[in-house]
Amino acid sequence: MQPCLACCNECEGEGEGVDLHVDVQNLMVCVLDPADPDAHDACDAPVRRSQSSHSSHSSRGSKPTEERRVPGDSSGAFQLKHRSGTANVFNEEVMTHAALKDCYNNYMLLIGNSDHLLPLARARLQQGLRLCVIDVAGAEERVERVQADTFMRAWDPPPSECSHAVCKLWGHLAAHQPRHWLLRGPDLVRLLPGQVLQIVEVEQYGIGVVVRNAAGQLSWALEGYVVNVAGYEPRSMPTLREHLRNEGIEELIDQVGPEFQEAKPYGMFDKPHVFLSSALLIPVLGLNITGWMVFSRASFGGLEFFRGLFLFIVCLPIYRFGSSFWGEAFAGHYTSWRFHAVLTACAATVSMSLPWLFRLLGLGIPSTMMMVSGGAMTLIGCSVFQLYWQRRMGRLLRNFWRHLQWGCAIVVLSFGVWLCLYVSATIYILLISIQSPLSVVFLPVATWLLECGTVLSTTLAARHIVFWPRHESEADAIDGDQRLHVIPCAIACAHGFSEATRLTATLAGAVRSGNTGGIGALVLSFFLNLWARSGWGRFFTIWSVSKLTKFLPCCTMKPLAWLAPTILSKLHDEVKVTLGYPRFSVIVTLIISWLLADVLSGPMGTARMQLPENWDSALIICAVALSLEVAEDIVVLGMDKCVQAPVTGKAMDHFQNFANEDPYQSLAVVMRSDLEFSSKTLPLPTSPVSRLSIYSSDHRISPNSVAITHMGPQDTTRSGILRRTFGQNAVVHHAKGLHGLRKCKFVVVFGMTMTAASFTLILLELLLGPAYVYGHCVQPLPLAETLLKTLFWSLPLADCHSS
Repeated sequence: MQPCLACCNECEGEGEGVDLHVDVQNLMVCVLDPADPDAHDACDAPVRRSQSSHSSHSSRGSKPTEERRVPGDSSGAFQLKHRSGTANVFNEEVMTHAALKDCYNNYMLLIGNSDHLLPLARARLQQGLRLCVIDVAGAEERVERVQADTFMRAWDPPPSECSHAVCKLWGHLAAHQPRHWLLRGPDLVRLLPGQVLQIVEVEQYGIGVVVRNAAGQLSWALEGYVVNVAGYEPRSMPTLREHLRNEGIEELIDQVGPEFQEAKPYGMFDKPHVFLSSALLIPVLGLNITGWMVFSRASFGGLEFFRGLFLFIVCLPIYRFGSSFWGEAFAGHYTSWRFHAVLTACAATVSMSLPWLFRLLGLGIPSTMMMVSGGAMTLIGCSVFQLYWQRRMGRLLRNFWRHLQWGCAIVVLSFGVWLCLYVSATIYILLISIQSPLSVVFLPVATWLLECGTVLSTTLAARHIVFWPRHESEADAIDGDQRLHVIPCAIACAHGFSEATRLTATLAGAVRSGNTGGIGALVLSFFLNLWARSGWGRFFTIWSVSKLTKFLPCCTMKPLAWLAPTILSKLHDEVKVTLGYPRFSVIVTLIISWLLADVLSGPMGTARMQLPENWDSALIICAVALSLEVAEDIVVLGMDKCVQAPVTGKAMDHFQNFANEDPYQSLAVVMRSDLEFSSKTLPLPTSPVSRLSIYSSDHRISPNSVAITHMGPQDTTRSGILRRTFGQNAVVHHAKGLHGLRKCKFVVVFGMTMTAASFTLILLELLLGPAYVYGHCVQPLPLAETLLKTLFWSLPLADCHSS
C-alpha cells in the first residue's frame, strides 16, 4: 500500500492509502483500520507536510484535527475534534452525550406523514437549526433500520427531484427546491419509486439516513438526529420535547450553546418580504415627502413639529432594523422584544427632538441625513450601554471585549460604505460638470469596488472575530446568533447603498447636464455585476491571473486566495436578486408626492409645485436602470440553473484547507462514479471538505471502511459536460452554511428596505438640493451650495437661482 497524499480532515491522515485508478488527479483515500497500529504511521508525515505547506496560504486556516486512541482503551475508540470545536468520543457501540448533542445540533431528520408534522417542524425551525422532513406516507414498508458501529459523517443532501412540493408543509415552512449554490428553507423530500430509506442507528439512537435506489446504489445521505414518527396516529403525535423526553434526552432541545451557533444556516431576505416592503414604503415615505412639500410652503408655525412627526414615521422601521443589526452584534443573545422596543424608542425620540434643538440654536431645519444619523448614533450608543450593562450583571465577563470589537467592526463597515458612497457620488457629479469621459468609468468601478470590498471585509471580520473563537471553543467566543440578521444585514447594506448610489448619481447627472450620458455608466455596472454574480467572470479571472503569474517569477500572488468565492460572497449574490429594486420605489414615491402636493396646494393656499427641469432625462435613466436590473437577474438566474461555472481541482484543494462552517468555505466536494462497489474496485473518494460518511461493502458504517460518497452516474447534462471540459471532474455540493437558509424577520427586511430608500432620498437631497427635490425650484442649486446643506437647511427652501 502507498502512503496517502490527501486524507480526511477528521482523521489527520492516519491510515493506509489506496491508489485508485480513476481519471482524477492526485486523489487518494485513507482506509482506517484501528486494529493495525502500523497503518497509522503511513499517512502521518505526508499529511503534516501538506498541512504545513499550506500554512503560508492562510494565516488562520483550519488546523488539522486529531484522531488518537483513548488512554487505557485498546478497542480502537477515537476522539474526534468536531468542526464546532467540541470533543466527541465514540467507543464502538457506545455514544457519548457530547456526540449525541453534536448530532442533534447538526441536523434533525423528521420521518413520517408530512400532513401531520407541522408542530414538530416548527419547533425545530424556531431553534434556527437545520431540518429535513422525509415524507414516507404510503411507503412505510420501504423504511429499514441499519445498525452502525460508529458515528456517521454524511453530507450528501437530497437532489431537487426528491423535493415534495405538493405537501401541505411546503407553504407553511417556506420551503424551496435546492439550487446549485444554496437551498432556502428546510428540506422537504419524499421517496421516489424504488427508493429505500435506511435509518442508521447507534444503540437506540438514529444518527443519519441513507437512501438507495432499486439497484442498491446510494442516492443521498445525511447525518443528523432521526425523529421517526411514522407509526404514530395524528391525534397521538408527540411534541418535539415529549419525543426527546421519551428518548431520555429532553435537555438537547435547550442546548443550542455558543459552540453550535456556527452550525446554524445563514439568514436571507425573502423575495415576497422585500417586494412587499418596497410596496409599503411608498405610502410611508410618501407621507413624509408629501407632508414636507406641503407644510414647508405654508405660512403657519409648527414646522418643527411636522418635520419631526413625518420623519418619525419613516425612522421607526429603520431604527427597529438597527436594533437587530447593531444591537445583536454588541449584545449577542441578550436581546428581547423589550430590548428592541427601548432602543427604537430612544432613537426615535432623539430624531424627533432634533428640529426643536436646531431651532433653539438658530441653525434652521435639520436635513434628513442629520435626523436619520442622529437617531442611529443614539441606537449605537444604547447598544454599547446594553453590552456594558450585561457585563455589570455578570453575563458577558469573558467575551465583553470580543463583543465590543465585533459591534464596532459592523458599525464601521455600515457607516464606512455609506460615507464612501457619498464621496463617490459627489466626485461623479463633479466629473459630469466638467464633461469628463472618466465619469462613465468612475461611478461603476468605484461603487463596485466599495461593495465587493465591504463584503470581503465582513468576511474577514466574521471569520476572525466570530467564527474562529467558536471553532476553537475559546472562552471569550461571542454569544448569540450572528448569522440570522447581523452578517446578512451587513452585506445587504453594502448592496442596497451601492445600487441606490448608481441610480441616484446617474439621475442627478442627467438633471444637471440635461442629457442621458449616465446610461453608459449603468451599462458598465451591468457587466461588472454579471462578472461577479455569474461565477464565470471570477473563474476566467482566476485562470488568467494564474497564467500571468507563471511569467512573473517575482509575483507571489495566489488568485484563489483573493478571488475564490466564499459563503458570504454567495449570500451577496443572493441579496442582489431582491435588494436592487427598493431604490425605484423612491422615484415612484417622489412622482406621486409631487402630484398630491400640487393638488393640495389650492386648499392649503400655497403656491403651485414647480415642474422640475430635465425631468424627462431623469425618467429615461430610471427606465434604463430598471430594465438592466431585470435583465441582469434573468441572465444570472438562468445561468445558475443551466450553466454554472466550474470548480477545478485547484479550487477544491484551496477549499480543503477550511472547515465546513468557515466563512471562507463555499462548497462541499462529492465524487461520483459508475464503478461497482467491492473491495477490489473502490468508489471515488470524497474531498475532505465534504465530511461524508464512511461506508463498507455490506452497506454498514464501520471504522474499517473507505471515505466515499455518491455512487450515482456522472452529471450528463450540458452543464455537467461543460464543467468537465473546463476541468471539473467532481460533482460539488454547496457548503452547509448555504443549506437551509433562514428567513430574516419581516420587521428587519422592511427596515432594511426603508434604510436603502432613505439613503436614496438623502443622496438626492445632497446632489440636487432640497429645494429642487421638494418642488420649490425648477433648477437645482450649484453643487457647492447643495453640499453646504448636508447637515441643515436654511428657511425658506425656495432660494432658487434663475437660469
